[in-house]
Amino acid sequence: MKIWTFVLTIILMILVVPMTISAEDYTIPELEINAHLQENGNVFVEESHTYRFEGEFNGIIRELIPKRGTDILNVEAFDSDQPLEIEQDENELRIHRAGEDETITINLTYEIIDGVERYSDLGQFYWPFFDDSNESDYGDLTINVFPPAETLPAEVIAFGDDEAFETENIHDDGSVTFSFGEVPSGSKGDIRVAFDSELFPATSLKEDTPLREIILQDQQTLKDKAIAFDERRDNLASLSAILLPVFAIILGFIVLLTFFQRQRKMNHIKKDMPTGGVPSLIMSLPATILFTKYQHQQPPSEVLTAALLDLVRKGNVTLLPDEKFKIIDRTNLLSHEKVLIVWLFDEIGQENIFDFEMLKTYADKKSNFSKYKAHHSKWVKELRNELKEHYLYKKRTRLRWSIGIASLVLAPFLLLFPFHDLVLSFLLTLFLFVSTVLFSILYNPKTYKGAKISLEWSQLNSYFDKVDEVRKHTWTKDDQMKVFLYGLGTNNEVMTKKNKELILAFSNANMSTSNQTDNSFANLDVSSIILISALASSSFRKTDRTTGVVSADSSSSSGGFSAGGGGGVGGGGGGSGAF
Repeated sequence: MKIWTFVLTIILMILVVPMTISAEDYTIPELEINAHLQENGNVFVEESHTYRFEGEFNGIIRELIPKRGTDILNVEAFDSDQPLEIEQDENELRIHRAGEDETITINLTYEIIDGVERYSDLGQFYWPFFDDSNESDYGDLTINVFPPAETLPAEVIAFGDDEAFETENIHDDGSVTFSFGEVPSGSKGDIRVAFDSELFPATSLKEDTPLREIILQDQQTLKDKAIAFDERRDNLASLSAILLPVFAIILGFIVLLTFFQRQRKMNHIKKDMPTGGVPSLIMSLPATILFTKYQHQQPPSEVLTAALLDLVRKGNVTLLPDEKFKIIDRTNLLSHEKVLIVWLFDEIGQENIFDFEMLKTYADKKSNFSKYKAHHSKWVKELRNELKEHYLYKKRTRLRWSIGIASLVLAPFLLLFPFHDLVLSFLLTLFLFVSTVLFSILYNPKTYKGAKISLEWSQLNSYFDKVDEVRKHTWTKDDQMKVFLYGLGTNNEVMTKKNKELILAFSNANMSTSNQTDNSFANLDVSSIILISALASSSFRKTDRTTGVVSADSSSSSGGFSAGGGGGVGGGGGGSGAF
């Protein structure tokens, strides 16, 4: 079940995205903008920003990005009738008004130069007061557009795009109100209002051509797009109601099938397992440590220590009284044991002798760093080759590829569902997609042999501290040494804190000699092995860091507005904030 714990963790990390907020905690419950179109084509704008602050604040931010071919001048800000200081950095205005825990309303006025585009029949105001760069939500946004003079509603064309779509209301005097309501950050909402060209006598013609048919066609295009969008959304919603449950059922069936297969295999292994004993070694002890603890990561220095002391256990190496190791038998060695002996005793040591002073001297020379790393890499590679030789994992390539390819069915909907505002369908699709991909990557079931090794040594970890001293005394000295070296190599805290008890058990004079293995290890002073293990691990760890086998930390303003660059029509736009 570790795979599914990992899957859920990844999904939560994707879905629970931390929000970026400013130093001030604020909301903008209301924003009203009044745009008064002038006969000369300029637009006088009044903005009323209502902010609600919690905590201390210094003021508000308003970004104004004029369209290409226009400019913004005469910016002023007021709190009631009190003028406020404005600090301008290109298009960003910082309006200073300090306070703490209060709701304030800041009035901002400015003039848009050449904001109205005049054609032979119409004059249009096509403007983005905010764009997708805006980082603040608006609780209730209203934009009013007033013509230079009253006009008949039938002579007015008004519509908006994105957040402004179908929010317009044309009044009897010809003015237009866009009632946005709530507007989320990162969204756009261009407004477009056109009046009779005669209302702008002092405005130069942009083009001496009619605009009415073009603007009406643009309006109809937006409506057609909205109708098509709604149709696609309904079709996708119907499809998701069928696709997602079917996909979830199939994936759930596969997961349950693999789970029950694993449980059946584990139950069969448990029936044949002896209780309270030390597992027999199906492969070498260092390979067992690597398989049960470090198969997906770089083995730490403790594994190297355990591998060296395992050679002592097996009788290939002996421990001399002065903390030196000596080779006494180079026969019957596994590939990684041969590499280890050549590395430690031939490359670092001399005349079949190795000690930690030799290791320190060797590591003091930078010219030896690359050789040390090469030997280490070769030793780890041979260890992993032993794992491959024992076929500890089943080959499920066809199943994994099939599931991985099946996830591609969901991939397009990760874009289509959120684009069509089908949030729940998107979240379910994301969950199924991530689950499917991770399953295809991580599903790697063990063979009976691999599961047996994992389960036996895992159970030893769990019951080791519960084994009484009487039971430990029945273990052979070889078994006790295997347990100690396994605990050393896996950094098992329970086994480590039991070192003192192990030493006493190994040294117990009353230990039955009938329980000893008949090899050169029988007469070994196990207490010396245990005591030197700390020195060995410390020396190898320091050398690994020195030579680079592991990293050292692996153990623990212009005064004007810049036109264009916004996300709205004509490169315009803007947004709000606080500081």
